[in-house]
Amino acid sequence: MNDQDLQNRLARAGEHYRRHPGELPDLDAVLDAARHEQHRHRVWLTTAAAAIGVVGVVVAVQLTGHDRNRPSTAQSSVQTPPTSIQHSGKTLTYVGEEVWSKPVLDESNANKVIVYADVNGGTSKWGEYCGTGTTAVARVVSQNATAVRIAVAKYAVGMTNNGPIACADTFRLPVPLTVTLAQPLGDRPLIDATHDVPRKVLDPKTVLKPTDVPTGYTGGQATWSSDVTGAAERYYHGSRSDLTFTFGSASLSKPLQHIVRHATVRGHDATVSYSGGFSEDIQIAWNEDSTHAVALYQMGHDQKGELAALSADQLIQIANSIR
Repeated sequence: MNDQDLQNRLARAGEHYRRHPGELPDLDAVLDAARHEQHRHRVWLTTAAAAIGVVGVVVAVQLTGHDRNRPSTAQSSVQTPPTSIQHSGKTLTYVGEEVWSKPVLDESNANKVIVYADVNGGTSKWGEYCGTGTTAVARVVSQNATAVRIAVAKYAVGMTNNGPIACADTFRLPVPLTVTLAQPLGDRPLIDATHDVPRKVLDPKTVLKPTDVPTGYTGGQATWSSDVTGAAERYYHGSRSDLTFTFGSASLSKPLQHIVRHATVRGHDATVSYSGGFSEDIQIAWNEDSTHAVALYQMGHDQKGELAALSADQLIQIANSIR
């Protein structure tokens, strides 16, 4: 376990206990149960403040494509990372490859794939590599008729001293990066070129979507869930609250600490519940069948001392609109 793992787990453990004060799960269980809190719960206020110094740049890489009508080679359009790039008036130097995961097809462009880079820290000899983080650049290493290989390069300002002190990797959230393929991925595997392993790609077409989201809420791109292995989610940001739909296993239907009432959503029995102390942070959860469930979670916003979150009835209406 590295420093990042430890700090993430501690933060998630605290949030899990806030939502479930009657239980003390083991640390690994909390890791799976709480990571999503980075953008939908109160602990996000802390993580966002700590992440201000982190720099992550979303870079779209347009490549000349491979024509499926021509014979393919083992690898085509092979790309290597440049040794340096210009960013914000500075020359940044290539300092290695970065870990990425959770690939998903871009819902608005069939030729684009979104991946999430970890944006790890480095050593103090890289100056701003410690202070403001690295700049991550996603690229297609190769693409042909049988596979697409993707990697993420990381860049930082040049060496400023030779100190060996390791940078703390505190609350550095994964950075979404977009790569543009010459043609839609289709049924080709997406390969992590750094580790030479395939990554499962989420197709938004397989993820239910609400059709009655209130005016002013933005987002909704389907992504892999941050806290439930194998689950998908859609996140919406609004002036009144943030909404997160999570689609996964039957365990998602477990209510929070306080059950407000029972309701019917999409013809299924549902619970409306909240955690202690934050009654506007409502969860509506139900089982679609014996193995699949959906949870809609709202984190309310405080506007000039007044909570303006959506009501339970409004949330039930939104939940009933998913298709």
